Amino acid sequence: MCVHVCVHVRVCVHVLDMIDMEGKFEVLESEVREIASNEETIKKNLLELSELRHVLLKTRGFLQEVRAKYHTPCAYATIIHLA
Repeated sequence: MCVHVCVHVRVCVHVLDMIDMEGKFEVLESEVREIASNEETIKKNLLELSELRHVLLKTRGFLQEVRAKYHTPCAYATIIHLA
């Protein structure tokens, strides 16, 4: 009789453990989806910032050319400092 009860209790404990693990897996799955979404957003932002940096570098070069050609100070050429 005791063996039957112990086996039944162990099975119930394993079922409860599995239910608990399923809940944890759902939370982890949700977090992984959020991380993937954040990664895509970061990649998009990086691309946009890279494009903006490129435009600013081209603008700086243009303004420096104008300043050198006409020998006039150009405030915008000295304001844009990008590495």
